[in-house]
Amino acid sequence: MAFENKAAVGKSFLISIALDDSTTPPVDEDFTELAATRDLSYGPEWDNADTTARGTGNTATSLVTFKNNNIDITGLFLINSTFQRSVEDHIENPPSTMNGQPYAWVRIYEPREGGAGETKDYPVTLSSFRKSASYNSEVTYDMSCQAQDDPVVTAIPAP
Repeated sequence: MAFENKAAVGKSFLISIALDDSTTPPVDEDFTELAATRDLSYGPEWDNADTTARGTGNTATSLVTFKNNNIDITGLFLINSTFQRSVEDHIENPPSTMNGQPYAWVRIYEPREGGAGETKDYPVTLSSFRKSASYNSEVTYDMSCQAQDDPVVTAIPAP
């Protein structure tokens, strides 16, 4: 993978999911790649509390309170993908072994310069899975996840 322009294309990012509620990341074999993904949006966002007081003029002040790591994935819905259907079922009817919560781990592989990379493993609650079936277009899905903790980051050296 060439990085002459110091940019990466989205297709270089891989998304895998393990339907697991453990407190540590599952082993590699428990993750399954989520095929046919198109868009991935993720990253931290802080909530804040307004701390503006009288006498501060026209400037609002605030303090950060809670950090949210949201992950949004869009892709093609594949009729023959049993894994996509199992993720959808996991959100629709979370197993009683997970106290009825749609917990999972999402692994995002990010490429780095020189063939190196890193994975970010997020413990998440799978919060939504929606399909869009246009009359004259492919069926797509949108999935949203809310991270329950900071990701476990693992560096992958260049070959």
